Amino acid sequence: MNSVMNSVWAVCALMTMVVSYAHAQDSGSVVPIVAAHGLVLGGSRGGKWLSSKQVSPFLKSGAKYRFYTLKGYDRTSVGSKADQDEDGGGGYFVTFPESERKVDRNGIGLGGSWNPMPRLPRMESTHQKIYLDAVATLLKAKGLAGATPNITRLMRVDLQGKGQDAVLIEAASPDYRLATGSGGDLPRQNSYSFVMLRMISDGALQTFFLDGVFYKSAHTTGAASQHLIANVIDLNGDGVLEIVLNTRYYESSGTTVYEVKSGSPKIVIGAGSGN
Repeated sequence: MNSVMNSVWAVCALMTMVVSYAHAQDSGSVVPIVAAHGLVLGGSRGGKWLSSKQVSPFLKSGAKYRFYTLKGYDRTSVGSKADQDEDGGGGYFVTFPESERKVDRNGIGLGGSWNPMPRLPRMESTHQKIYLDAVATLLKAKGLAGATPNITRLMRVDLQGKGQDAVLIEAASPDYRLATGSGGDLPRQNSYSFVMLRMISDGALQTFFLDGVFYKSAHTTGAASQHLIANVIDLNGDGVLEIVLNTRYYESSGTTVYEVKSGSPKIVIGAGSGN
């Protein structure tokens, strides 16, 4: 009798987990994802990724967005319907109350009902030799063997909820700046800005270059870009944390979301704006 009851309880528990998972992904509705300044990045439905163009028609005035920074939950705000900005590159934007837009520009807002940050990233010292050596190795591979390795932010986080931490490294040369690329305002030689990921993949420790720039000499064909870790957050309710990177240029910016489930990280959604 006990074995029968145990089996019943096991089945009930499994059904509860399945129902909870389905609810977490809000399978019947479109879940929008926006940057702090209102740029629509895209969204998800039933765990599937949607582009900003696909999501924007569903974004109505009065919809609520939960905003998160690297420290966790920040606030809930109400947005307008999505409008396309024809003058700023054609991106889609949601407007929030002016008083609430004066917040961390790296914040990410989303709909849905699940907890998108069940595991917070932990900041660590940027002076650890093992990671400075990893930065130096990448710089050499990119042709900047003479550049000084410098880490601006380093964090550790369990991306997949399996008890295995990954390490995210944000690096930039000590003298890095957002040069306009014109009128003599050029990036310095051997300057760089990038983000890299170190994690166990396919049973081995691997290093993945996510995004960045490397200037062997003064660059004259465009504005320099800065690459920053914006968040590590579950944006589609599947329990796996995505990596969100912000890119800043002179008078423009962009945000890219990377999915890290197996193998190499891959870009799933993102958008840019000219402001």
